[in-house]
Amino acid sequence: LTELQLAFSRDGFHWDRANRQTFIGASLKKESWERAYVHSIGGVCNIVGDKLYFYYTAFKGDETKSKSPYFDYYSGMYANAAVGLATLRRDGFASMDAGSAEKVLLTRPLEFSGSYLFVNADCPQGKLLAELCDTNGFPLPGFARENCTPIGLDSTRTMLQWGENKSLQDLDCKKIRIKFFFTNCKLYAFWISKSIEGVSGGATAAGGPGLNSTWDE
Repeated sequence: LTELQLAFSRDGFHWDRANRQTFIGASLKKESWERAYVHSIGGVCNIVGDKLYFYYTAFKGDETKSKSPYFDYYSGMYANAAVGLATLRRDGFASMDAGSAEKVLLTRPLEFSGSYLFVNADCPQGKLLAELCDTNGFPLPGFARENCTPIGLDSTRTMLQWGENKSLQDLDCKKIRIKFFFTNCKLYAFWISKSIEGVSGGATAAGGPGLNSTWDE
């Protein structure tokens, strides 16, 4: 039984596979087109709007070939191949979740060079706010929770702002901690972008419509 799992890396050199859960699984049913063996396709995934597209190969096989004197793996086990497509929310691999009771998430100290804080969050029935803090966790003037405009929508790219303050460029420090407050919300990702459009500067895997670079620029 061959299935697909995920490995993670921050730099492309050091990898972690602590989570051994199946990402794209196979079936043991005889008539399944994904029977027992699925195989990844180069490029890992495509980025299509707000979704990630994962193409993969699967094999139904052909047991009738096993009775043939000419049977081999390629004519039997690997017969009836097909291409599958699995989709996932963009950056939707994991989330920090909150129900009706408010949760708080304080990041480790972060160095940054961008100007605008963006989040990927699902909270159409809830809300999310944030405050920018010094390395001790105390809010910076003008960027406290009460200054933040709450968001309450399902979006893979939404900018946070504090009153008229949109840009982080004028902050005196370049090392901050972000404290998120959220209810009825799934927080998938956050990043500080150099552009008001919210480009992340991250890798774009196998690319996709409108992506013309190895990096999200």
